[in-house]
Formats: sequence, C-alpha cells, structure tokens
Amino acid sequence: MNLYEKINVKESEQIEGLAFVPTLGSKELDDRDGFPPEWPTGVNTHLHFSECTKDHFVDLFSRVKDTCGAILEIGVWGEPHHQDNAGRSTELIQEMKNKETIYLGVDINDRSFVQDDENNFHFLQSDSMDTEKIHAKIKELEIEGFDFIFIDGWHSVNAVLHEWKHYVIPFLNKGGILVLHDTNTHPGPYVLFDSIDEEVFESEKYCLGNHYGLGAIWYRKDS
Repeated sequence: MNLYEKINVKESEQIEGLAFVPTLGSKELDDRDGFPPEWPTGVNTHLHFSECTKDHFVDLFSRVKDTCGAILEIGVWGEPHHQDNAGRSTELIQEMKNKETIYLGVDINDRSFVQDDENNFHFLQSDSMDTEKIHAKIKELEIEGFDFIFIDGWHSVNAVLHEWKHYVIPFLNKGGILVLHDTNTHPGPYVLFDSIDEEVFESEKYCLGNHYGLGAIWYRKDS
C-alpha cells in the first residue's frame, strides 16, 4: 500500500505555515522515529550522508553564508555512520561558516566537543521538546532569528511538528532556509513537505531515490 494512503489529516487543527496537520493516524505511530517495516520506502543504502546530500547541503548553506547571522542545528553529528559517508552537517558548517556567525547546536546526547566560544560555536544538551530550555539559550545568545536551520533529530511526526511550531515559525528569518535530513525515509520530514502552505513557503526535495533524502523550505518572496 502506498504510504500516502496511510496518512490521515487532522482537520480540526491548524499550525501556522501548514495547509493541514499531517499524522500517521495514531499517537503511537506519530511518535515513531521511523516508518513501520511493512511500509517500505524503497531506500536501501548504508550512506547516511551521501555525496549528493553533501553537495546540496553545501549549496544551500552557501546561499545564505555571507549574510548569515545565526545557525540552529537540531541533531549534532557524533561518529560517522559509515566510513564511506561523504561528511556530516556539523563538520560542513564548521568548515564553511563565518567566524562571526553564531552557531547553536542542540542534541539529546553530549556533543559538547563542538563548543568553541572563540569561533561562536555553542552547544546545548537538550531534547528538542524542551522548548523553554532552548528558548532561554537562544535569548542568552541574543539571537533574534536564524538564517539557517538544519533539523536532523528525532524524526517522528510529532517531534518535527513541534520543532516547526517552536523554532522555525518564530525564528526563521525571511530570506533564511530551513533544511531537513531524511526526507525520503522518516515520517516527520516525509509528511511535513506535503503539508506546507505553498502560499507562504516554497520547498524542494533533493537526492530522491536511494538516498536518505534532503529537503529545503524557505519563505516565498511575495509572502
């Protein structure tokens, strides 16, 4: 059965920036990090971050690099998943960002090795669902908005919708870019793209086929 036939719509709810609120049909399913095994996505690869993913990630960040005041990354890299991986998002940001650009990385695990005050790298160990803690850190760093947000944390529908409501809508600057990983393979990123309000946002998916997938969302110029 096609995955889309499994997805229901919560007609009674509204979230800013979305045409409808996606769901997989139950809290148990909506809180899963991955699709149930009987819902195959057709992806069969060990490359968590493929060469295609890397190229598009670099291109997307390059679009805002020169004017980027602040970056938010939810899900900070640990050890590479496989020796053939083309890279990881945090490493690429470390290589590319301007020194004055503020980076805030958030992860449920300890990734404090990225902390580097001299180069404006900051880390907060937190679940992304702890809105108060993360908002307090954003305020402490005197960040008013982000020009680049990368989401690669817990991939459930509910987690991604929470991140959309509490970090993207309040903080993504006009002219900024939201990037999500695993748009081919995990329920939250997968369904978010279908629910985007196209009168407000533009979106594009990259690395279709046998890749974990990458996607970008940004405000329409006329919105």
